[in-house]
Amino acid sequence: MAIASTTNDHTIENYKKENKNIINKASFDDIFSIVYSKGAVKELKPNPAIHYKILKELKVKPEEWLIIEDSLIGVEAANNANIEVAVMYDKYSDGNRDEINKLCQYRFNDFKEMLNYIKEELKY
Repeated sequence: MAIASTTNDHTIENYKKENKNIINKASFDDIFSIVYSKGAVKELKPNPAIHYKILKELKVKPEEWLIIEDSLIGVEAANNANIEVAVMYDKYSDGNRDEINKLCQYRFNDFKEMLNYIKEELKY
């Protein structure tokens, strides 16, 4: 798993080391193989450069990957990279909800709903 964020390095480090809500639930280093912030590439989302960088580094093809996004520019970047995208609901993206829903392949209200869907699809 990887993170491709439009936030800066400092904020990512705060999430990893200081955000108790995140730290108490999961360790970034244990879960994610790659964590890229906006400084990882010259072009920001909706340009797909960051996704291409991750695909190359992990040696995977776009059809082997699923991107989970919460914003319109993130969904656009996934589409621009020809990678399927699942949208995780975020109230701050409600202003773009119709466009987001048109561009994504999957929609979920939260991670629990997404995991239940995956289990059902895999008959797990």
